[in-house]
Amino acid sequence: MRLCLFACPLFVACSSQPEATDNTAEAVAKAYCDYLLRGQYRDYVMGRVDYDSLPSSYVEQLVANVKMMVRKQQRRHGGVKEIETEHADVDGDQAMAYLLFHYDDGITKRVMVPLMRKGGLWYLR
Repeated sequence: MRLCLFACPLFVACSSQPEATDNTAEAVAKAYCDYLLRGQYRDYVMGRVDYDSLPSSYVEQLVANVKMMVRKQQRRHGGVKEIETEHADVDGDQAMAYLLFHYDDGITKRVMVPLMRKGGLWYLR
């Protein structure tokens, strides 16, 4: 089943690169999304490429929205049990990473994660 990132504005990154197995766009996107599996919602939100310029009230709204999105997925599918990298289409400093979200109820959804490279590091847009 294909899913065009259901929460595109909510999929934001961490201000410092998360631990990824390598620096490819798809590995970094997976590492960012792993924050969701660990319940590290604030870390997930902090990495947005424009995070430093966001008002704190908006950051709090983003954190609340991410929590709500994760809870919704838990109710619908029992939560995400694994995230797998598929591939990424890279065009200069822009990329679209494709991840497979494997849910506890056996459903797998393909999620597109938009990325931007800034200062040599990948961030989620």
